[in-house]
Amino acid sequence: MIEYPKSKQCPVCGVTFFRNPVCAYTTWEKQKTCSVKCRGINKIGKHLKSDEQLIHNRRVVQRNDKRTFAYRYVAEQTIGRNLYKGEVVHHVNGNTLDDRPENLVVVLASDHISYHNRKYPDIKNCVICGAEFQPLPSNRRRDRTCGRECKILLIKRTWANKGKRGVA
Repeated sequence: MIEYPKSKQCPVCGVTFFRNPVCAYTTWEKQKTCSVKCRGINKIGKHLKSDEQLIHNRRVVQRNDKRTFAYRYVAEQTIGRNLYKGEVVHHVNGNTLDDRPENLVVVLASDHISYHNRKYPDIKNCVICGAEFQPLPSNRRRDRTCGRECKILLIKRTWANKGKRGVA
C-alpha cells in the first residue's frame, strides 16, 4: 500500500495544509496549493500586490472603496478617463491575464460581441490570383474569388479536377 503524506506545504503562501478526509487520494496527489486563491496565483505565476485580489482568475484592484478588474483600471489610466457605460476592454492577444497597456483596446460592447461572434472574415484572399477582396456580407461564407474572371477560372479548374478523380 502506498503511503501518502498527511500534510503538504503551499508553495505560494507557505501554509501547511492537510488532506480532507472526503478527498480521494488521486485528488490529493494533484493538489499543489492550500486554497483556490493560491491556485489562481500559482496559475498566473506571480504573487499579487498588497492592494490586489484574485476573482475568477482575474486580478482585482481596490480603488476609491470599490473593487474593479485590473485590466479595466489599466485601460482607464491609458486613455485618461473612466470607461463609459457601453465600453468594454478587449485583450488583443487573447490572453486575459496579460494586462499590459499595449495589449488592451477599449471598444464598444456591440463591436466586441460582433468581433468574437464573427464566423467568416470581412476580408478574404482570392484563391486564384491571391488578391485581397471584401465580399458582400451575405456572401462572406461562400465567396472564394475576387471577381467574375477568377470565378470562371476556379470553375474550369474544378471541372478539370473532377474528370481526373473519376478514373479508377
